[in-house]
Amino acid sequence: MCNPKTFTAATPTRRPSMRAQQQKLQSVVLDSATALFVFITSTTIHLVAMIEKLFKCKVLPTREPGAPPVRYVSLDLRSVTYLSINSLNEYAFVMRLTHYLWHGGHLQMVPWRMEEISVANTILALGIMLVSMDLLYAPLHHFLHLPSMYPLIHKHHHRQHYPVRGYLDAGNEHPIEHMIGVVCTWFAVLTAEMLLPSCQLWLTGNAHSPDLVTKGGGVHAVTVLIFFNLHAALAMLNHSPYNVNFSMPFIGSSNLFGKDND
Repeated sequence: MCNPKTFTAATPTRRPSMRAQQQKLQSVVLDSATALFVFITSTTIHLVAMIEKLFKCKVLPTREPGAPPVRYVSLDLRSVTYLSINSLNEYAFVMRLTHYLWHGGHLQMVPWRMEEISVANTILALGIMLVSMDLLYAPLHHFLHLPSMYPLIHKHHHRQHYPVRGYLDAGNEHPIEHMIGVVCTWFAVLTAEMLLPSCQLWLTGNAHSPDLVTKGGGVHAVTVLIFFNLHAALAMLNHSPYNVNFSMPFIGSSNLFGKDND
């Protein structure tokens, strides 16, 4: 008597859903952004040294030969605590910014592709970000220097009167002050993203619909990443032993509130 043949039904291969594919791709992008952030943070000191050598930056008067010795203040426990909190805040900010750009920003209109690069969403948008950053940060920085506010928040940042350590001096600030800087960066990105497209929308008379009051897509994602890294490099140069002016005296509000000597 023959044994009946047994048949094993083939298990159908299940294709991953579109949402699963999107989550996997998003995870790769976020991991890549994290690795890039760590790489930039670890190599910034070399970038600063290269910029200083390339532009032959002059040292500050306090660093010239024969100048009085500079009082060097080491990092105390509060400084290490502030730097740790601010580093976590920056990490969360970079992740949020990358997530925002990946999903297209406002109305999902932020371009990512290289063929979508134009003068408007790169050079012009970068200028808008720099100006809007200065317009918001300069008065807020001036506010932190008011006699009634200075000892509460900003005084700790000036423990080191002559900063030389780059990020360790630039990021050594009260977490509230650090959050102000993050908000200013967000303001600059959103302004560049929506200013020109929204103005065009209003001028053409297409903003009458309640569903479309503002419009995005005014900045390329690559421009935002360049702006963020440029801003970080300039902030560290501003806290180096070289005479580098971070603000732009010919535009923005630095003419009203003074140059950025934080």
